[in-house]
Order: sequence, then structure tokens, then C-alpha cells
Amino acid sequence: FQAEDGIRELVRSRGLGDVYKRQFKAALEFNPNIVVIKLGTNDTKPQNWKHGADYLDDYKSMISIFSNLTSKPKIYICLPVPVVESRWGITDDIVNEKIIPTLRKISNQTKCKIIDLNTPFNNKHNLIPDKVHPNAKGATIIAKEVAKSILNS
Repeated sequence: FQAEDGIRELVRSRGLGDVYKRQFKAALEFNPNIVVIKLGTNDTKPQNWKHGADYLDDYKSMISIFSNLTSKPKIYICLPVPVVESRWGITDDIVNEKIIPTLRKISNQTKCKIIDLNTPFNNKHNLIPDKVHPNAKGATIIAKEVAKSILNS
């Protein structure tokens, strides 16, 4: 699932739509062995990034919630796909200058492995037709990168 309103809303449940609350609850109840977190792009929206100072702590809170499950899942952090062109307030500048460095810092602090979904889209912007969301071929790249990371660890 993804949090349209950003990680702050997912972790703190302020203003989060019922669908996302149910999905987050279902993910926890599933008690997974593996968790892949792919958040960050929607966090660049101005209404979300005004809380950018809390991003690191909010993200680590989500990791902590999953880490405390009885299954003790292995947790992976995905670097976002590039934003080809600013749209809906989503910007590549914040992805590259704020989100990605913060995710790398979180990875170092939590020992969660990074899955780089940004680099595989270099010179493949045609797979991001609306400039933000990958198409089916792009989704295949994402799936292969996630699978490769899980299988190689």
C-alpha cells in the first residue's frame, strides 16, 4: 500500500483515510516475515513536507512498529523512483536532496537494507508516463529489484 498523505499520516494516523488505516492494520495483523517500505514520493507534497523535520523520526517509528511484531520481520527501505517532472506538488528536488539522504541515514541507524528503485530508472523516464508513477514495465523493474534484494540477502 502507499500513503497518499505521506508517512506522517500513516504513522501518526492524523487525517489518514480509512482505506490506508485498514491496510496498515492488516499489514501488522499479517505478522509478516518480510516488510518492504516504499514511501517518500508523496511526502514531498507541500502539505506533507511542511513536517519534513519529523520525517526521519516518523519513518523510524514505522520501522519500530514492524520490528516489534512477533515475526521479527526483515525490513527493507526503498529509495523512491525518480520524479521526472514536478506534478501535484511532488518534486524530484526534495526526493533527491531530502528523502533519499534521510532514507540512507535511517538505513544506517536501523540496519534496514536499502533497495534502490531510483537508479534503475536512469535513462528510462519513458516508463514514468505521468512523470511520477511508473507504468507496467516500470512496475516490473520495481518487482525485479525488490525480488533480487530479498533473494540476495
